[in-house]
Amino acid sequence: MIARHPSDELPGLVRGELDAQTAASVYGHIDDCESCRSDLEAVRHASDALTAAAELGEEERLAPAAPSAPAAPAAEGRKRRLRLALLVIGLIVLVSVVAGTSGLLRTSKDAGPKAGPATTLDAVGGGSGQGQAKVTGDERRKVVTLDTLDLPAPGAGHYYEVWLARRGQAPAVALGPLATDNQGIWSVPASVAGRYDGQSIEVWLQPDDGGPAPNGKLVLRGVFRDS
Repeated sequence: MIARHPSDELPGLVRGELDAQTAASVYGHIDDCESCRSDLEAVRHASDALTAAAELGEEERLAPAAPSAPAAPAAEGRKRRLRLALLVIGLIVLVSVVAGTSGLLRTSKDAGPKAGPATTLDAVGGGSGQGQAKVTGDERRKVVTLDTLDLPAPGAGHYYEVWLARRGQAPAVALGPLATDNQGIWSVPASVAGRYDGQSIEVWLQPDDGGPAPNGKLVLRGVFRDS
């Protein structure tokens, strides 16, 4: 777990740019640090506002121009774009200040998390595809990373979801859905990962019907290895 306050890593954590080991360390530190939790919320709010500002600018750029628009609205449009640019710059500065200023005030040695062995997931029921799951982290939090190969597109109205299950029982802990590239990364408490060590990690093809339990088709399964 990171011993210092991970201020420099917070923007990357919000944007999903950290590798699994670094993300596990950051989450493990934030669990016990109220100050860093507050910093993380500030970075998230700034990032959301920055995204909204960028989308607003894109909408304005794509909006059809009025052929007979008078000069005054055109001037107002330039002013609006200037205000938008200043807003974007201000938000970038805010993210940098939250992460950078705290980093100057807090320094110590970084302790890296441990990585467990990789788990192979095989196709179930004559299907195609395969997967590999890796677990990294420390005594407080684990990060599960799942990569798949040759897994068919889920099709309209369906998605892939990853679960932890006990052998011979229905899945009980949802890690979450796979991304559009059929890859995934999730952070879970170490206590949860420990309870399913030696049990199953499964990929289900789910109908997008809002159901909370796995009610689709099991496509991949492997032995979950926490350590």
